[in-house]
Amino acid sequence: MPAIYYLAYLQQNKLKCAFYYLIASITYLAVIFTECRSGILTGLTIGIICTFILCVKAKQKHFYKVFCIAFALIIMVFILIFKENIYKLFESLFRAGLSDSSRFNIWKNALNEYKNHPLFGMGFYASQIGSYTQFLPGFYHNTVVEILSCCGAITLAIYVVYRFLTVKLMLTNFNLGKMFLSLMILAIISTSLVDNTIFNIYPTFFYSLILALLERESISQKEI
Repeated sequence: MPAIYYLAYLQQNKLKCAFYYLIASITYLAVIFTECRSGILTGLTIGIICTFILCVKAKQKHFYKVFCIAFALIIMVFILIFKENIYKLFESLFRAGLSDSSRFNIWKNALNEYKNHPLFGMGFYASQIGSYTQFLPGFYHNTVVEILSCCGAITLAIYVVYRFLTVKLMLTNFNLGKMFLSLMILAIISTSLVDNTIFNIYPTFFYSLILALLERESISQKEI
């Protein structure tokens, strides 16, 4: 989503501004249809931040202020008119609400495993979650907990240093292009606090690509 918002930010033509903003909104709608609560919450937060940037920093910021208000009002009216249909469509999502879906029990088990293997962890395929007939093991739905239980305190310390270096990379020669790239990484990291995102192949591929672009941006000092 931040990449699409960045394209919206670059546009000077109002029609293209509206087009890219609508594409970003449709992308978020697709996230909603996944019924992934962490993705929905993260996507909403990122969308609000990006919309704020467009309304304050974009070349067509006055257009975006009017357009976003009108767009929000249209969505509110649509929800009010079709609220019963929307509830039926996403009934399972509304029923789940803010329940933890056994996350706390999973994390508790992971921390108990950590106590038995504090330095180097027990390894990814030694956990008691999921079936290991597949390529990827079961995960603990939290990056920090996963590293601590499966890789131990030493690896967690290395991860903290690594995370510090990524933040430093984001802030070096900071510009608006890097902000949108950083928001992409922030989205992946945020969902990974309650899900398996960072440990799956495709998100990790894009995460690595974004880091490479941030590195290039830090060296070239030019907006993407």
